[in-house]
Amino acid sequence: MANREDILLVEGETDKALFSVICDLIKIDPTIKVAPPKELGGMSNSKAGVFTIIPALLKQLPDGEINRLAVIVDADHPENHGMGYRKTLEEFGRIVSEAGYTRIFPRGLRGGILFQHDDGLSDLGFWIMRDNQTDGTIEDWLKYCVHETDLPLFQNACRAIERFAKPQKFSQFNRVKAEIATWLAWQRIPGQGAHAACRAGLIDRNKDWFAGLTDWLSRVFS
Repeated sequence: MANREDILLVEGETDKALFSVICDLIKIDPTIKVAPPKELGGMSNSKAGVFTIIPALLKQLPDGEINRLAVIVDADHPENHGMGYRKTLEEFGRIVSEAGYTRIFPRGLRGGILFQHDDGLSDLGFWIMRDNQTDGTIEDWLKYCVHETDLPLFQNACRAIERFAKPQKFSQFNRVKAEIATWLAWQRIPGQGAHAACRAGLIDRNKDWFAGLTDWLSRVFS
């Protein structure tokens, strides 16, 4: 089956750019297709769009159209009209359980979540940003992973938000998005995005959350 695909499903185009770089940097099989829902036939690029398209993708696993599948979404914050970590995990678990998957807890896995199929299909991967334990977003993950060499600039960006973003138009839950956006705007080529920062070595691949993510990716797609 030459057309079998390994798919990493993400919420949108910016996530696609970032995780494509990460997969490339850690030498994950280059045939992995990092894609948001609309690229796979979904109606919208969003967390809701991810959950909506998952059942259709799961149906492609038994017949071999898809070889391996992993999903990355934000937990978000219930206080900011998001699902939060717990409900995100519950909803994903409900969807995949209807296709015969149950959660497993393999030894040695440093991050991420895995589901196993009753009939021996490849394990299904799930990662909830920020850390598979608490509410948050990919920006919270990025904030933790900023390389030590660029921390002074990032800390200055955070202080600038504190000092100058008044009146503050964004909610407290979106502040980290503003911090990351400001930090990226101050790079050598301003505003290129987190994928460019990762490619340039501004994200520390030795940080626990980054290492956990790459360990999980390798476990799912190996």
